[in-house]
Amino acid sequence: MSSFHVSRILLINKERFPKWFPIVEFAEISRKLAEKREPAMYGSELKMVPASVLFSKEEASEALKNAEKIYSLCLKLLKNLKDNV
Repeated sequence: MSSFHVSRILLINKERFPKWFPIVEFAEISRKLAEKREPAMYGSELKMVPASVLFSKEEASEALKNAEKIYSLCLKLLKNLKDNV
């Protein structure tokens, strides 16, 4: 696994974000997804198990729900920044 994790960068810089922006939650989501990134792309090469078998529909739905939440709040953050320039 890569030694670079976005979650650490988010937490280090959390004071730079508005209070309403759930940066700690986003860091946790990022950490969890980082652990699943390689198996989601390639499956388990050692066990010859495809990603479609490793992950459930519920896990995929949860990842999508989290991505939509992050996207929505990032758009709000960018709009707020633009409006305050």
